[in-house]
Amino acid sequence: MGACVLFVSGLNFDEFTISAGYVCKNYIKTLETTESMNEYIQMLELELKSRGFSGKTVKSYVFHVSCFLNHAGTESSKEDIQRYFVGLSERLDRRTVNLRISAVKFFYRQVLLKDFDIKYMKRPKRIPGVLTKEETVAILNQITNPKHTLLIETIYGCGLRVSEAVC
Repeated sequence: MGACVLFVSGLNFDEFTISAGYVCKNYIKTLETTESMNEYIQMLELELKSRGFSGKTVKSYVFHVSCFLNHAGTESSKEDIQRYFVGLSERLDRRTVNLRISAVKFFYRQVLLKDFDIKYMKRPKRIPGVLTKEETVAILNQITNPKHTLLIETIYGCGLRVSEAVC
């Protein structure tokens, strides 16, 4: 678990833990830098709330943008920003990196009113797990209700999703 320390509009986001295990280190160099970063974060928070984003989205975007600002700042080149996200992709799942890209993209386009042209990470395709014949038979033998057996055999035999079988 990681933590990022930031003060935004009187709220203390101290030890805002994240499940991905990424630690957002506090690279604050001067008080002016901290104050300008907090102004940007407050502007981001206001923009998100005025557009009706959920509380969790606001918290998540504020956290991810603050980590980005602590690391890269607002005047970073496109190459610096790309290096930042490539570095994240080596430690985090690509979906998490894409969430961070979305947060930073929103910040640049809606708060800073700057163009932001960073592409999302390609997500790996997942192959669903398939049961063996023995596992399927074992599951069907555990069902005692004949109606349930019929439903499960129909779902399995036709390759249906549960939502397609249950009305």
